[in-house]
Formats: sequence, C-alpha cells, structure tokens
Amino acid sequence: GDAGIGDAAFTNVAARFKGNGTMLGVLRSHKRPFKLDLNKHVESQHLAGRSTLNFHNLSADFSCLSDALAYEFFRDAGVPASRTAFARLLLTIEGRFARRLLGLYVFVENPDAEWAREQFGVDGVALFKPVTYDFLKDLGEDWKAYEGIYDPKTKTEPQQQRRLIELAKLVTGANDADFAARVGEFIDLDEFALFLAGTVILANYDSILDNGQNFLLYLDP
Repeated sequence: GDAGIGDAAFTNVAARFKGNGTMLGVLRSHKRPFKLDLNKHVESQHLAGRSTLNFHNLSADFSCLSDALAYEFFRDAGVPASRTAFARLLLTIEGRFARRLLGLYVFVENPDAEWAREQFGVDGVALFKPVTYDFLKDLGEDWKAYEGIYDPKTKTEPQQQRRLIELAKLVTGANDADFAARVGEFIDLDEFALFLAGTVILANYDSILDNGQNFLLYLDP
C-alpha cells in the first residue's frame, strides 16, 4: 500500500499485522498493530534513516502512556531501548472507506541492524529476540536448533552463533562454583542487573520474567 507520515510519502510499502495478545484483542476492529517495511519493494525508501516502522495499537494499555514511559524509563536507566513517538493512524481500504481514524498509536523504533549501529556505535552487533520458556537451555552443537528460538534480527557470524551455544552450555551444565566463576566471561552482569531491575520495577511479565519473550539479547563484537 501507500503510506504518508507527516509530509513524507511512500509507495508500494509492505505492511503486515504484528503482535500476539495486542492483535487477538482487536480482531473485530481495524485498530490492529502494524509493521511497515518501506524498502521491501522499493529500495532506498527510509524515514529518518529507518526502513522498518512499528505501530503499537495500545490495546492493552488503557492509559496510552505505559508503553512510551517504560521505554523512556529504560533509556534513562542506561539500558539500550527504542525511542518512541505518538501517532494517529488513518486507514484507507479501497472500495470500503477512506481515511478512517483508527486512533492513537505509539510509534516504536525497530530493533534491527540500523538501530544497533546507532545504539552501540559499531557494526557487527549480533541482535537476538528470543521466544522460549527455556532461555539458554543447551540444545546441542547445531546452530539450527537455536536459530528459530533466538530469532536473529541481524546477520550472525559462525563465531557469534558459537558464543551463544557456549553460554547455553554453561548455564545448563555448570555446577554452582563454575557458573559463578565463568558467567562474567559471557554476560555483562552490571548491564544485566540494570535491565532486570527495570523489568521488575515495571512489573512487566510479558518478558524474560515469565513467558520468555519481548526482550533483546545482544552480542557486542
């Protein structure tokens, strides 16, 4: 479809629905959560250097503030997190209706290679978005067993894949003494403590605390 954001106009934009609970809660409405890919079909289409755009529909956030404040909270705490803005979405479906106001959305920066490059100031950051109840479980030596679960958002090199496998082997198989001695070789414990403290303070159970999703794991090159 076509998309207009402020004064910027884009053609042949790839659009899809996104989310899980936020999608299921609005199946009888057009106020779905959306992901737009500006350059999937037309290369070089970007908005402020970004090609993938997320629009969260706030269906589980009746204040319309919690999502944006949570991202801001993490950024203020020094945890890498997406920037946000608010947006009003208007939808046209040819032959049905034109410019129907869907309401208020929160516009969230997409965590991908472009985002990682700006966050960390280097190329080659391996970025993962895990979905698993068994985070860092040893699944053997074959990366294919991990790839679907850890859902890389950037291109990963064999040595980066190996690093994640070695961490899973340590978490699964080490005794307490070996784990305590070696975990700092793999995980920046101060960074992890900041992230976990923020997650606990926000009481966010759609996260590593409960269902093992909607958080990011990154490997500094």
